[in-house]
Amino acid sequence: MQKTFLALCLSFTMLVACSKPNENNPPPDLNVTASIDDSASAAALDTPDTANAFDWVGTYQGTLPCHDCSGIDTEVELTLDRHFVLKQKFLGKSNNNYVNEVKGSFQFLNDSNHLIQLDSSGDSRIYYIGTQFIEMRGDKGQVLHQPEFNFKLTKSLE
Repeated sequence: MQKTFLALCLSFTMLVACSKPNENNPPPDLNVTASIDDSASAAALDTPDTANAFDWVGTYQGTLPCHDCSGIDTEVELTLDRHFVLKQKFLGKSNNNYVNEVKGSFQFLNDSNHLIQLDSSGDSRIYYIGTQFIEMRGDKGQVLHQPEFNFKLTKSLE
C-alpha cells in the first residue's frame, strides 16, 4: 500500500514539474532577494516610495542652528519600525554637557513621499529625506530659506 502511494506521489510530482506553464499565468518572479518576516516590514511596504526604500533607516548627525546658543549638536536615529531617538546638545550654554534625549514614533506624510513628521515628543518636527541626509523643514514641510544656516543632518556610515 505504501509503495503504491509513494509511486502515485512521485508520478504526480513528475507530471506537474514537467507540464508546460499556462501562458495566462506566467511563473512567479524568482529574483526576489528579501523576505518579509514581521508586520513592521509588511506595513512599510504599504507606504510611498521613500518609505519602501529601506536606505533611510539609520543615524543622522550634524549641528543645527540655535537662536540663543552657538548651535545644537543633533543626532536623529530612524528605525524600520518607524520609531526615532532624538539627541540634542546645546552648544555654548552653561550646561554644555547635558544631552536632551527623546524617543517616539514618526510617520511619512501623505502629500509627499520624502517627508516624515516626528510625533509630539519630537515637537512634531518635519524632515525631508534625501540621499544619505535628512533636512529639517518648516512646520508645513517647506524649505527653510536661510542660506547662512545649515539644516541638514548627514547619515552616519556604520
